[in-house]
Amino acid sequence: MSEPTSYYRAAKTWFDIGALRIGSWEISLRRHAWEDHRLKEFYDRAATSWTRKTQRLGLDDAYGTLTAAVSTQTIDHPMKVLDIGIGTGVLSSALLRTLGRDIDLTGVDISPSMLEVAEDRLSSKCAALRLLQSDACDLPFADNSFDLIVCGHVVEHLCEPSDALREMLRVLRPGGQLLICITRNTIAGAAIQLMWRTQRASPKTAAGWLATSGFERIEIIELPKHTATSRLSCGYSAFKLR
Repeated sequence: MSEPTSYYRAAKTWFDIGALRIGSWEISLRRHAWEDHRLKEFYDRAATSWTRKTQRLGLDDAYGTLTAAVSTQTIDHPMKVLDIGIGTGVLSSALLRTLGRDIDLTGVDISPSMLEVAEDRLSSKCAALRLLQSDACDLPFADNSFDLIVCGHVVEHLCEPSDALREMLRVLRPGGQLLICITRNTIAGAAIQLMWRTQRASPKTAAGWLATSGFERIEIIELPKHTATSRLSCGYSAFKLR
């Protein structure tokens, strides 16, 4: 696996309500994303128990609903798929249940421990599998390389979500589709925000991130109400049309 340069572009402030000056004093409140190495350590430690945590959140069902929105109308070859922030392979597993094993799957993640679990989970389930540790904002792939990109709960970790979304657009072929899940602006989402120092996004805000990054035909995908994930997150489908 190749070493990443900077996956989350940390050391930036992504929340700043400004400063209050009283005489010679200045009081300010700012929130910083986790630094790259700290976030990698967290996910490395969580790797062995991550699948159980995702099951409690109902991610299998939620991601099943998300991947049911995949479009295969323009594909006449084994679909080339990129899973960004593949983790332990929960989203890719849902995609394989939807499409079957005839896909060429590439996965990237910040955590080598997560990638090891994903390899054990996915290696026998798809036609081809490649996993690497990589920077979501500087993907090591040529333009127009993939038919489909899937991404679960990654861009909200970034100071500038559009940095990664523009990279996704670059490596997606014209006519290709992005399926993405993003923490929503709810009370439940606030708990995730406090724990992981992430952002939250209303559907309008998330759709705005996608649109300003160059995606079109953006649709909101509501997740199953019986899952905890529906209170935490929302799904989106978007296309690169040219």
